[in-house]
Amino acid sequence: MEWIPRKPPYTPEKTAIMENPKTLKDLKDLLARGVCTVNMISGALAREAITKDQYIELITVLARKQEGIISSLETNQGIDTFTGCYNRLGLERKLPALIKQLNQNPKSESTPDSIMAIAADIDDFKVINDRHGHPVGDQAIKAVAQRLQEAVKELGGDLVFHPHGDEFRMVLSIRGNLDDVKLKKIFTRIQDKVNTNLIVKGVKINEDESFSGEPFSFKITIAMGYAILGRNKSSKIKAEQLAGELVRASDTNQLKDKKEEVKRARISRYNNPSILTQ
Repeated sequence: MEWIPRKPPYTPEKTAIMENPKTLKDLKDLLARGVCTVNMISGALAREAITKDQYIELITVLARKQEGIISSLETNQGIDTFTGCYNRLGLERKLPALIKQLNQNPKSESTPDSIMAIAADIDDFKVINDRHGHPVGDQAIKAVAQRLQEAVKELGGDLVFHPHGDEFRMVLSIRGNLDDVKLKKIFTRIQDKVNTNLIVKGVKINEDESFSGEPFSFKITIAMGYAILGRNKSSKIKAEQLAGELVRASDTNQLKDKKEEVKRARISRYNNPSILTQ
């Protein structure tokens, strides 16, 4: 069979246009191919290759295209583009799928022995918003999201969810018969990743979105709770229902943790969903 070399994706002329678009037609061609950027359009305006009205037209088209990409990520992939975590839709898809894997029979090497669901939210988040403004609150959410993703990744997982507001969910596959002491060590390791030294710094923003010049710095802490679902291959309850019960159990323990001055790991462990032990 004769080998036929593949043609390069772009000719030298097209590559030159991508690096330095000179006309409105060049930019429209790049937009149509999905390779145009804000910097390209801004550069053309700065060089007076396009007018201000043409700049606005191109930026509007680019924004609509990007909205479509974001919408696709959020609805098709279940990804929250604000934090980089999975969103509520991702949670509703991935947790039941993991529970089905947990209870599959026969058990395979990849099948976990239990699932840990963790609920978390930011302490005094309303106070942060009221005192420093919503942009700072957004900064706090992103900072917590990054720390939680780092902590879960260190434990070999990647399931961190941001359903809404300042709330987060995490799901870990547990292998081996770990006792409560070892499970609490996992839980505490995640909580300490945020509560030990996460500081948000910046300059206060006024209501008219101008900078006041007043610096701020505050520590972020989170309240957390978790629940454990053990393997039950004979369970006739749907995975979606089990997922809902598991999330609610972790929520309940998170609320108890939030009300306490001294944080302590709270656990709900159950194999039969009708039996919930504290």
